[in-house]
Amino acid sequence: MSNSQTTQSKLAKASYFNTLIFTIIAGIISVCLLALLFFQGMKQYLAFIITLEVGIFGIILICVIQILLNSKSQKTNKYILTWDKCPDYYTKRTSGTQDICSSDYLYTDAYGIQWIMKIYPDDDTTIPGGMRPLPLTADLTYNGGEPKYEKFPLTEISKENKLGTDAEKCGVLYNNPTSTSLSYLNGYNLVPWNIMTAKCDSIIQSSNN
Repeated sequence: MSNSQTTQSKLAKASYFNTLIFTIIAGIISVCLLALLFFQGMKQYLAFIITLEVGIFGIILICVIQILLNSKSQKTNKYILTWDKCPDYYTKRTSGTQDICSSDYLYTDAYGIQWIMKIYPDDDTTIPGGMRPLPLTADLTYNGGEPKYEKFPLTEISKENKLGTDAEKCGVLYNNPTSTSLSYLNGYNLVPWNIMTAKCDSIIQSSNN
């Protein structure tokens, strides 16, 4: 959970606690005011007491509504899925008219020499040797046939209309699509996209409840 989410959670709890305390105190005061009406000479204050109690319960009702609305808003915002950040150590750059995530993090050592650090998945056990080959040259363009763990369009999943819900879009990050028309999305399960999988875990869990 981020610092902003933690702060919002603390504020929500404090708001709920303060409202609860106010409700209890207001309830006690209301009971006391109503009890005063049973004493002689206090009925002349009936209009004042009723007005005061209506005001107190009106304030309580407004506070409760605000807490419920804020809670609903936080819950909704928590599961908004935005495909706008590349995986860790992937570089976001523009290729043509689209944003590309590329596994080539540039690193400069103490001698001023630049190195390219690439994030690759585990070896492929389905082929002999299993080692995933490194490209011979550092190519910053996107041709469309690269493995997803090498390069991929940032919004490729989000723009696929056949994946109607966020949960369906998230499913591509865990397993290859079963539909042949979506086979071009194969390989996202090999991308270490920790930011998105963390969000997707919450969305999938929420959709299953």
